[in-house]
Amino acid sequence: MGRRLAAPQIGDPVRIIHLNARDRAFFMFNPKIVNKGDEQFDVWDFCFSAKAAFVAKVSRYCSISVEYYDERGQHTVERFDDDWSELIQHEVDHLNGILFVDRVSHPQSIKMIEHL
Repeated sequence: MGRRLAAPQIGDPVRIIHLNARDRAFFMFNPKIVNKGDEQFDVWDFCFSAKAAFVAKVSRYCSISVEYYDERGQHTVERFDDDWSELIQHEVDHLNGILFVDRVSHPQSIKMIEHL
């Protein structure tokens, strides 16, 4: 089971993300990344949309600010760092029609999981 899911991954073309990691589970409706920090880090990313058969090294921002509506319809702007930042960037990419492999800078950055 994944830690997050964007509605387009299950065939619903709406801009909704559900995140469930550590001690927090919540929805983001119409999320938009409104600020990105200066620093980036590389992460071995994967996705159940790719049947989790391979991973790819991609670059993500260490810190982002996201504007969204919560489950109660409250407008929220929240800063996310590190793991949360990476998770949300991955899911917002799904909402924008971008897969993690679209962010690969060179073919050597893709590895089959069975070879790791």
